[in-house]
Amino acid sequence: MAAIIVGDSSVIQTSIAYSEQAKGNGNTVVSFFNIEQAPLQAKAAEMRALGYDTNIRSDPPGYILECSIVRNIEENPVEEEPENVWELTDTTDEQNLLEADTIPLMAQLSTKDKAIIEYRLKNNRSFEANATLMADWENRNSNAERLAPKIARPLDKVYTAMAIGVTSKQLVAKELSRSITVSNAYNLNTAWLSLTNNKVVKTETLLGLYPVPANIAACLPQSYRIKLNAADDDPLNDLWCTYGWLDCGVQRRSSSNGNYHVSQHWRYNRWIEAMYEVV
Repeated sequence: MAAIIVGDSSVIQTSIAYSEQAKGNGNTVVSFFNIEQAPLQAKAAEMRALGYDTNIRSDPPGYILECSIVRNIEENPVEEEPENVWELTDTTDEQNLLEADTIPLMAQLSTKDKAIIEYRLKNNRSFEANATLMADWENRNSNAERLAPKIARPLDKVYTAMAIGVTSKQLVAKELSRSITVSNAYNLNTAWLSLTNNKVVKTETLLGLYPVPANIAACLPQSYRIKLNAADDDPLNDLWCTYGWLDCGVQRRSSSNGNYHVSQHWRYNRWIEAMYEVV
C-alpha cells in the first residue's frame, strides 16, 4: 500500500479480488482506504447503488471499506469464452550431425560407426597411433562405402567435417500454438488444462483433443515412426522414434490493463520413444 498522508481526504482503492465460492457462483471483493470515515461512507453509497454489500472497519491509521458482490456466473458471466487464436509457424533448432540420419551420408553409418567417429574426435593422437583401431576404421570405411557406392570413404568425410567444426545441422520444424487474452476475473476452463503436458502427441490425437481450425489442421505434418539406427543389424540396438508434437504446456503471463495472456505450444520433431510418452 502507498504511504498515506494524515489529513488526505482521497479514497484509495487498495485491491480487487475474485474467487469462485460455489458451483456457478463467484464473489468479487473491492477494498478502499482512507484516513477519515466520511469519504468512505460516500463511496459506500456509490457501491451499494451498483449492487455491492459494504462494510467499513477500523484499520489504523484510517479505515477500510470492503465491498462485495456475488454473481451467478451462468446467468451473469464475468467474461465470455474468448475465441482462440491459432498459429502455425516455423522454428529453427540445431541437430547434432551424428543424429542427422536424414542426410544420406549419415544414414549409411551404424551406431557403432558413429561411436568410433566420436571416440576418434576426442582421442585422435592415440587413435591414429593404434594399428588395431586404424585397421577397424578402414574396414568400416569400406563396408559403409559398399552400402553407398556414390559416397567415398563416409567415415573420413564425417570425421573431417566434425574435426573442422561442422558439428550440427540446422533444423527447421513446425510449431503450433493457440492463445487468448483475458481479464483476471476469467477462470480457465477444462479445455485449457494440458492433459498431455511434456508428452509427444501424434497429429491424429492432437486433432481429436483440441479444436484446431480446419485451414490449419490441413497443413499439419503427419506422425510416423522410424528406427533411428537403421544401419544396425542387431535388433537389441533398435531405437525407435516418433515424429509428433511435444506438448510444451500452458503458459500464463501478465498483459496490459490488468489482463493476462494464456498460450499453449506444441513443437513437431523426432522424439525418442524411450524418453517420452507417446499418445
